Amino acid sequence: MGKGVFVSMLLCTLVIIVSAQVGMVYEFEPVIVLASRYNQSVQDFPGQVVVITDEEIRDLKISSIEEILDKICGLDIKYRGPEGVQADPELRGFSFNQLLVLINGMQINDPQTGHHTLDIPIDINNVERIEIISGGNSYINGANAFGGTINIVTKKSKEERCFLESLVGDNNFRSVFSRLNLNKNSNNLFVSYRYKSSDGYIHNTDFCLKGVNLVGTGKLAGFDASLTAGYHIKDFGANSFYTEKYKDQREDTKSFFSGLSLKKSSAGKSFSMSIYHRYHYDHFLLDYKNPAFYENFHRKNTTGLEVEYLLTLHKAIVNTSLRVNNDCVNSERLGNHSRNFFGLTLGSLFQLFPKASINVSGYLSYYDKWGFKLWPGGSLSFKPGRESLLYLNANRSFRIPTYTELFYNSPANLGNENLKPENVWCFELGYKYISSMWKIEVSSFYNKARNLIDWVRTKNEDPWKAENQGEIDILGFEVVSGRGFNFIVSSDFRIGLLVNKYYYDEDTNYQSKYVLNSAKFKLNIEYKVFPSESTTGNIFVKIFQRYGQDLVTVVDVAMSKANPFHFLPGVELFLKINNVFDRIYYDYQGVQLPGRWIKFGINYRIK
Repeated sequence: MGKGVFVSMLLCTLVIIVSAQVGMVYEFEPVIVLASRYNQSVQDFPGQVVVITDEEIRDLKISSIEEILDKICGLDIKYRGPEGVQADPELRGFSFNQLLVLINGMQINDPQTGHHTLDIPIDINNVERIEIISGGNSYINGANAFGGTINIVTKKSKEERCFLESLVGDNNFRSVFSRLNLNKNSNNLFVSYRYKSSDGYIHNTDFCLKGVNLVGTGKLAGFDASLTAGYHIKDFGANSFYTEKYKDQREDTKSFFSGLSLKKSSAGKSFSMSIYHRYHYDHFLLDYKNPAFYENFHRKNTTGLEVEYLLTLHKAIVNTSLRVNNDCVNSERLGNHSRNFFGLTLGSLFQLFPKASINVSGYLSYYDKWGFKLWPGGSLSFKPGRESLLYLNANRSFRIPTYTELFYNSPANLGNENLKPENVWCFELGYKYISSMWKIEVSSFYNKARNLIDWVRTKNEDPWKAENQGEIDILGFEVVSGRGFNFIVSSDFRIGLLVNKYYYDEDTNYQSKYVLNSAKFKLNIEYKVFPSESTTGNIFVKIFQRYGQDLVTVVDVAMSKANPFHFLPGVELFLKINNVFDRIYYDYQGVQLPGRWIKFGINYRIK
């Protein structure tokens, strides 16, 4: 992308931000960021944080968690397959292995490989909101919160007793979803089922996905209790997923998660405890027409316990949490391995004076192989006005190697048992203004990463080998703005801009498989229009460029009409078109993504 194009887009962004000073806008609710550990609102959190609500998911007619994450400016989603088949999230230049993923605050990262990070057994229709914290935050959330944290919060209860949804579309796409809610007194329980399939858009890209979810809330021994469980299975063609040499790769996975959370609060104090288990099964064929040629089976289990105590004093909040975790893998390719983790967080949020606060925290980690290590962090924030916040934060974060990076061995890829954990110093300076009139967030960040793990090689014919590489610095900035108008019709306009710049030793003679293949530029533009109370239209434009690749523009459109039949209230019809202009592009070399894809759907809510 030329400098002129970049400057023009930046100027357009600034013009939009500056011009958004008159008119009416959406109301911003004081959403509490659970992953912050201090029950801070989005407006008061000293860092770049985005909260996606279920209302936004409904308006965009999103059908997978990966797709809604792709609408976030700082996140770059690199797809191998659509509709939740497989995708890798990257945040501010850090790869899929370097992000922490939570369900209701419980860690679900896959210990085998980050390629399964988003293999999440929770359906998008059961998500209440998603919180994305940009930048390292190991000092509050522990291991793997290296480049950021994604926390998926499930719905606890719904007004409707039953919800049904059905979609059909190109490539023989079919999808059905059903949810039944059972409420009695203060106890709520819902169970849901999802089926989704397609014949594929090119050879060997067919898929079939099935899943069930169960979420219950109520009282248990005087505690507020929440139970979350999910089981999803996937079977899909993996055309060129891991190497371009084989078009007939195939994969099937099974994901199971269950977690129980208990919480009790009283004046100025709260105690919570969570216990959870995740199981993941992965079966891979390099050539499904000749299964004996190369076949992988991986079975992984992760079990964890977390206890947290929050004490609110006159001018301070003290947070203490303990985490105990074990993960293991049973694999014909990786062998059988197990490791134990331990983490202790101690932090305080002080109010220095009415308009300024400071947070000082530390996370003490212990791992079987690497022993004890302290990871510090903190922030300073100042509120020049009730609706604005100026902040500075700094922390040191880390990530431990996956089992694939440590032990994988094949003709094309070689693991390395001597890998060390990655570490990074993260610094961020930002400003946010959130009011009933408009929203703007501006942040600049600097990440000083060391011991980054990457798959490298010196020649094309060499196998990729996992190694701790040298020093890489990432400098960038992010701008997010939102604006609403009541001119002729009501509408919302949102825009986000992310720019990353890598600094590293360019004289190195190796090829990088992942680290140096991130987005250096991403621009998101969303326009939502409300011609009437029952009609919504949405246009979403994503313009991005990764290092070593061309500029790509992808446009999605969604339209919906609620209560089209007066005799049958609760019905909604909608139309969704992905990649409107039929752009052919690749997130991974050789893995072609779908062109234009039209889907038509209907849902029905029974109150």
